[in-house]
Amino acid sequence: ANRPVRPGEGCLWCNQLIDPTLLAKEAKTDDERRAQEYGTEQPNPSVITLNAVAAAHAVNDFLLDYLGLRPERAPLHYEHFHFLKNSRMLVEPRKDANCPECSRNGRFGRGDAVPLPSVDG
Repeated sequence: ANRPVRPGEGCLWCNQLIDPTLLAKEAKTDDERRAQEYGTEQPNPSVITLNAVAAAHAVNDFLLDYLGLRPERAPLHYEHFHFLKNSRMLVEPRKDANCPECSRNGRFGRGDAVPLPSVDG
């Protein structure tokens, strides 16, 4: 999948692509993680050729935006690749007006005025 993010176009949080459970898990110490482990966690294998396709699309999107080569109001779409069917599906991302990250009242663009959702340590 290729999911470009641009100001004013919604974010990964709006589109429910960030798992709050995994965020909470990452915020725990190693000891806390071990104490809550049930032995069900399996590693997710990575296939380098599939990653390369998504990474190439992401780099192209970045370069087109950074260099100003994309038409001004070109629609933003997420791309989902299905390699076994040799197909691509374009998905229009959601935009949540009340998003705590990218909405007008969210964290986006506020720098040090708003604390990051992170844990020291």
